[in-house]
Amino acid sequence: MRRRIFLLGLTALGATTAIAGEGSPAPEAMIRALYELYDPARRNDGFVPMDHVDTAIMTTDLAQAYAKVRKAPPGEGAQLDWDLFVNGQDTYDVKNLIVTSIRTRQGTTVTAKFDNCGSHMVVLYDFVQTDAGWRLGDVRYPPSTDTPPGHFSLLAFAREPQ
Repeated sequence: MRRRIFLLGLTALGATTAIAGEGSPAPEAMIRALYELYDPARRNDGFVPMDHVDTAIMTTDLAQAYAKVRKAPPGEGAQLDWDLFVNGQDTYDVKNLIVTSIRTRQGTTVTAKFDNCGSHMVVLYDFVQTDAGWRLGDVRYPPSTDTPPGHFSLLAFAREPQ
């Protein structure tokens, strides 16, 4: 009897995992893959990691916001003139990457903590479950001396008039 209950529990766990994943990689795996773009072996003249981020991991709203702030001419709306994923300007030296996540009913928040050029950084990634699987819904920074009051949100930033 105990064995049947145990096997039923494993079967239910497998079904839950399959439904939650919907065939897409886990949010943590997507963020680890994103930071592989910052591997020192890829660093060479002209390689810009942000140019190689696959926007297919993003929701439509975030992909549009990201494209908007990446392409905005100076003086015409919010302009992303720093590397969003390392919160740094022009250079990167990512070390000691730690990726963790918290799942809630609303989705999953993945936290990436690392050192970049000697400064400790924290970047938050909000994932939502869609029909296509997990998708990145926003990129945020927690409150700090480098962010405006509150926190930075890419979606909110893209909506700001400049």
